[in-house]
Amino acid sequence: DFFTLESNGLTRSVSIGVSFCADAECDLQWLLAQADQALYVAKHQGRNRVQCLSSDDSPLVQEPAR
Repeated sequence: DFFTLESNGLTRSVSIGVSFCADAECDLQWLLAQADQALYVAKHQGRNRVQCLSSDDSPLVQEPAR
């Protein structure tokens, strides 16, 4: 989206990294690390995307953000 702020044109984009874990052994540090990795995968694939990783590091969702 393009918008104007104090006569300056700005464009915003969003990249989101999400991690899922069905295993009770996953801890907060692991989940944050996985979400961070997913975020950088989303940015690398073109920004403005959502990337979700499961507990086995496999991508669950790869789609442009709406």
